[in-house]
Amino acid sequence: MFAACYTGIADTAARTGRIVFLILALCPLAPAGARNLSTIEISENAGNYRVRMVMLIHAPARYVISVLTDYKYIYRLNPSITESEILPSPRSGTVRVKTRMQGCILFFCRDVDRVEEVREVNAGHLQAVIIPEQSDFASGSADWRIQPVGDDSRIIYEAQVTPAFFIPPVIGSYFVKRTFAETLITSFSRLECIARIRAGLDTRSRLRLADATFGNRDIDAIQSAMLAGEDPSAHGLPTSAGAGCAGSCDQPGSGC
Repeated sequence: MFAACYTGIADTAARTGRIVFLILALCPLAPAGARNLSTIEISENAGNYRVRMVMLIHAPARYVISVLTDYKYIYRLNPSITESEILPSPRSGTVRVKTRMQGCILFFCRDVDRVEEVREVNAGHLQAVIIPEQSDFASGSADWRIQPVGDDSRIIYEAQVTPAFFIPPVIGSYFVKRTFAETLITSFSRLECIARIRAGLDTRSRLRLADATFGNRDIDAIQSAMLAGEDPSAHGLPTSAGAGCAGSCDQPGSGC
């Protein structure tokens, strides 16, 4: 679940750009959380990819779980997701989630659909299974375990997936594995960032966003809108804000 690539946030490309900018301002792509990475293992055998990752997240477990199970807004964790929606589930106790991702290998890019059934096995334990007939994957599953470690959380993530589309042998497999690793570290870092904001533990991102982008506008309302997947322009964000922003707002000339 979530190890690859958002609908809910954009009706136009311009609106998408504004909201993605806000996510990046709060939770940058730079994988700061990588320093807390204990294990990352990625392997491939006959087109089946297996992933295992263990990382310490500096946020309480209940807030980490609340972000992971906020399926409607799962795009916040993964920059490759271009659409997401919750579908009717035929089974009680499960949530069926559809995501569309854009994946690229070298110069070849394509949209990939994935439909998963997700269930909470118990507190801190999530499982997801791909529905092959509605996905561009022949099979796949994922297992999340969130363990409290004092005020922090240890996340153990294990997944396996078999794409149903062509991936060039050797070099394609190499780039897929590298992309898996980069996406996972980015997603875990964003997970930590959003969970800390929800827990009221991180004010630095809010202050940087307020100072660099909105001046004296109502940063709490804007941040709440962004975290809820809403259009922050209704809360005072100029429509041009973030357009062409190429880097961190901490850098001069970034266009922010």
